Amino acid sequence: MIRASVRGSRQYTVTIREDGTILEAECSCDTFAGGSYCQHIWAALLDIQYSGTNETTDAAAPPAAAEAIARPPRARKRDSSKPRKPVEPEWVKRLNQMRPHRGLIGGDQPVAILPPQRQVCYLIRPDWSISHGGLVIELNQRHPISTGWSMPKRLRINANTVNQLPDADDREICAALIGGLWVDEDLPGDYVSEDKTRYAFQMRDSSKRTMLRRMIATERCFVFDEDRDQWFSLKWDAPGSVPWHVCLYGEMSELELQFITQFRRGDEQLSVDEPALILGGNDGIVIYPRSAKARHFCAAPFDDEGAFRWVTLFKSKWKRHFSAEPISVAVDEIESFVDRLYSLPDLPEIHLPPEISRTEQRIEPECFMELFSPSADAAKFSSAVKRNQLTARVWFTYEKHKVLPHQTGRFVTDDTEVESSEEKTLIRRDVRREKDALRMLASLGFKDSSQFAGSLQLPIKMMPTAVGELIADGWSVTADRQLIRTGGTPRLSVKSGVDWFELHGGIRFETENGFQEIQLPQLLASIKAGRTLITLDDGSQGILPEHWLQSHGLLAAVGEVAEDHLRFKNSQASILDGLLEQQSLVDIDE
Repeated sequence: MIRASVRGSRQYTVTIREDGTILEAECSCDTFAGGSYCQHIWAALLDIQYSGTNETTDAAAPPAAAEAIARPPRARKRDSSKPRKPVEPEWVKRLNQMRPHRGLIGGDQPVAILPPQRQVCYLIRPDWSISHGGLVIELNQRHPISTGWSMPKRLRINANTVNQLPDADDREICAALIGGLWVDEDLPGDYVSEDKTRYAFQMRDSSKRTMLRRMIATERCFVFDEDRDQWFSLKWDAPGSVPWHVCLYGEMSELELQFITQFRRGDEQLSVDEPALILGGNDGIVIYPRSAKARHFCAAPFDDEGAFRWVTLFKSKWKRHFSAEPISVAVDEIESFVDRLYSLPDLPEIHLPPEISRTEQRIEPECFMELFSPSADAAKFSSAVKRNQLTARVWFTYEKHKVLPHQTGRFVTDDTEVESSEEKTLIRRDVRREKDALRMLASLGFKDSSQFAGSLQLPIKMMPTAVGELIADGWSVTADRQLIRTGGTPRLSVKSGVDWFELHGGIRFETENGFQEIQLPQLLASIKAGRTLITLDDGSQGILPEHWLQSHGLLAAVGEVAEDHLRFKNSQASILDGLLEQQSLVDIDE
């Protein structure tokens, strides 16, 4: 501890203590008591610096304005006529530290009485969005003037300045913006650093629709029309949250077929030229003028259904200032054109004149899975699969046509040869059902195989539950080339004698040869041996009800196996009764 006596308007005592790596300083003056560090502490620190660091060199004298004497304080005579200043408790010193600090020279800073009037404006830049392939927002600011609002100016922000925005919604929106990419008119985007300020940002694809709605809700969201060099207000236009869709539209004339892309939402239509901006994907957006004379634009959700390339075929950044030209097909080439059209992947909805359209057939797909155990001779990939993992292959069938997961194409072409006068039939894939089926596989524990593209893997211990769920959902499942079947609910019956009880029962499986019942002793022996499948008479595999067998597995340990049943002694009656208490399908002879 160091104690110094500092001479100012009078003598003051400065105490400096060392607490680990921290120095604590106190002074007896009123300035320090008011919560601020004083010049007396500064003078004491200067004296320590100049006189206490190196005794072999001459230290410069401290400034005259802060003359300090670092010596033990002298005892002073106390005037008994003056009242003694009471010693402040420790808590007063702690609270004084929470007072705002004032500078050594300056006073309090002026405080604004009125709230700030600056407003943040969000400007959608369609031209920049097209160039960068995502929704680009340019930040601007304005303030009120006598005639309304000032001309907007670009607003630069970073992670340190977002909290200074006066509006809570603006703080949240801008914080989300700086979490994306900053962009410029010509430069590629990059992530925002904390210290560098930016004014234009590209939204993340997964959040652009949600964030755009929040910006529109502020009523300060605008669209920049490059052709007219004007700002137009932006409104959200999504009745019932119904999205716009892309479709292909053909119109016949005497000489040719005119083919072009359109956008439709119920009975509403937009030509490919009308939207100022179209962004596809799962969070797609379309921005378009409400009408030719309207002073505002509309934004609405857009679902391209995986066919966004058809939009760019007619509307790209190089053609945005020109009318989209349709595809023209001569009359003698229409048949070939339509055949090739329907064979393309990722087709949107197609509207053709009746005389050239194809008949569409909607068929519910059948879901198939083939499982390979690691030790099966028939397993094509068994040599590289872990011993505790099953390999699975999945496909869908539409009549005789096989479709693999994620295979492109909206239609399955019927390749059956027909006479030229007959209509060709197209089978429309149920893409939604296929996606639901794949999501079900993920929920049951299937994962993409790390060894083989297009295959899945499943831990063996999860197979009974997963296969049971799939078969209940209508899947056809095979294991090592053998069809898997599920049995009915186990049914038990109890027969009694003079000094014994017999438990009969089993599970019935429906096979190609009729019904086959697997008796209880065989079921319990299989599950005890770790098997989850049992071979049936027709060569198929019956899946064992693992959960039921686990809950009743004690039967095998307690009872004595006798041919097709289990036998229990009279003394085990209470145990048997307890094991069968939760079993509903039990017949007991009286």
